[in-house]
Amino acid sequence: MINLIAYKTQPVTEQPNATKLFQALRQRGILVVMNTGYDRHTGETLVKKIGWQVGIDYDGLVTASDVKANRPNPGMILWPCSSMASPMHRRL
Repeated sequence: MINLIAYKTQPVTEQPNATKLFQALRQRGILVVMNTGYDRHTGETLVKKIGWQVGIDYDGLVTASDVKANRPNPGMILWPCSSMASPMHRRL
C-alpha cells in the first residue's frame, strides 16, 4: 500500500471550481464519477480529506484496484458506465 503519511499531513484541495462543476452537472441529472489511478483506500482518503461525500457531492469513485486491468485498459471508464443506472447517452 502507498505510504499515506504525506496525504495525512499535507493539505489536499480540489481543483479550482470542481465543487461548482459537480453541483452544476448533478443539478442537470448528470452523474459525476471520479477516476483515479490510486487504490481504493488512498482514493477514498483523498476524497474525504477534501470533504466530498458520495451521493451529495459526487456519485461514484473508480480506482485502479476496482478493475482487473487498469490504465491504459478502458476498464476504469467502462466499469462505472455499466454499473451506474443511467441511459447510455448520459454515461460519458
